[in-house]
Amino acid sequence: MTGQAGLQTFAVQCSVAQFIELYLDLNHVSIIHPGLNSWIDVRSAKFEFSKTSSVQTAEFNPYKAKRGSYKTYYEAWMDTFGEPPKFGAVWELEYPGKMIETYPGMLVISTVAEEGDKCFNYLEFRDTANNPDIFEAAKASYLETADEDNVILENIAFDILMANELGNKVSGTFHPVLKHGIKQYHKHGGKCPMHHA
Repeated sequence: MTGQAGLQTFAVQCSVAQFIELYLDLNHVSIIHPGLNSWIDVRSAKFEFSKTSSVQTAEFNPYKAKRGSYKTYYEAWMDTFGEPPKFGAVWELEYPGKMIETYPGMLVISTVAEEGDKCFNYLEFRDTANNPDIFEAAKASYLETADEDNVILENIAFDILMANELGNKVSGTFHPVLKHGIKQYHKHGGKCPMHHA
């Protein structure tokens, strides 16, 4: 099934719950992720939930010009297959912190675990198209989006720290549809903190 594979680890100043909340929040995609937003159609998002997992799917967006690393990803895909991908992304979360993400030509399996005041994301990339050009471009696109998310998480951690020092209670907006995954996570999966052994 895999032509190539790769492992990578990220450390972020946040909790597993904060990481998963951002992972499940599609509301921020159009604002924070220009590349991913050009790849998927957020408006097409569909959600499925169970007591042990959630699945979010988004269609490929054929109408937007591709941006960032996603431009190279799209060009590699089109050079190989000559037609756009049939889907944009599928994000599956097995509570409390294992993710299986499917993109055209790539599968990403990751696990998040807390160690001290940091959250570590252990990533495994698999080439499902047996095409190194597509795989490397898809991986670069994924890492571009992950870097953007890491900046958000570090800013959230800083904001919470400052709010706590000032004695303020932190609150924010809650989009009823695009943040539905967060509500389900706390209902079913957020009760089990995950620590790396």
